[in-house]
Amino acid sequence: MRIRIKDLAEGIQRQNLQEPASSLGLDEEKLNFTEPVKAKVILQKVADQIVCRLHVATSIKLQCSRCLEPTEATISEDITLLVAFSSTPAQASADPDVKVVPYGVEEVDVSEEVRQTILLAIPGKPLCMDDCLGLCPRCGQNLNLDRCRCHVKVEDPRWSGLRKLLSDKTKGETSGRS
Repeated sequence: MRIRIKDLAEGIQRQNLQEPASSLGLDEEKLNFTEPVKAKVILQKVADQIVCRLHVATSIKLQCSRCLEPTEATISEDITLLVAFSSTPAQASADPDVKVVPYGVEEVDVSEEVRQTILLAIPGKPLCMDDCLGLCPRCGQNLNLDRCRCHVKVEDPRWSGLRKLLSDKTKGETSGRS
């Protein structure tokens, strides 16, 4: 994704960019993007520097981590970069938010910054809805679609000591009455 900066006038300028996810190297991650990556760019040039503010948006198909149904996630993130001009062509910045470019360059490539931002914004545990009930751990029924038909009573083993005390007390009371 390249931002055109040649002959950029002082002040604020706007650009809209759009590229398929594959051109940013995102297809290497085996992800299923449902729309191209769009970027609204606001450039503010002041002397030998340009502040680039990008709003990046796209959509991706994922699998819900609870019910395993397909779901779509919208990615919408902001990036801010400072483009600084230098007379030394190979000079690099230690700050990842600063891109140093030689004077006279026509475009600034922000593909890697956009790629990394999108990868970091993909949910680690995607959900089809916030209150997804998931799958029954015994029969695998999707609890969002129907109730589970399992009738197995599952007892928490942490309560077994209390259960034993109560049953011993109940047995003692009934045997003491006879």
